Amino acid sequence: MNDPFHPRQFNVTCLEKHHFPELIFGRVYLAEEDEKGKEANYIRVYAESEDYLFPRNWFEEITIPLHLQQRLRESALEEIETEIE
Repeated sequence: MNDPFHPRQFNVTCLEKHHFPELIFGRVYLAEEDEKGKEANYIRVYAESEDYLFPRNWFEEITIPLHLQQRLRESALEEIETEIE
């Protein structure tokens, strides 16, 4: 069931960047399905503290093991806390 208020989120790695400085080849990004972009086969990708619609075929969905997801979350939270101080 699709929930427009809580779209499915997933991890992707960038395979194409087409002159977009926001994207880095091989980097892992958080992405989600987007109702507006769905018909054109676009996904919403979170990059550089912003979100953008990009063609789905520029990315490959990947699975990150749960233990690594937790470490990445902790590291991101530490980085945010450091920026706030």
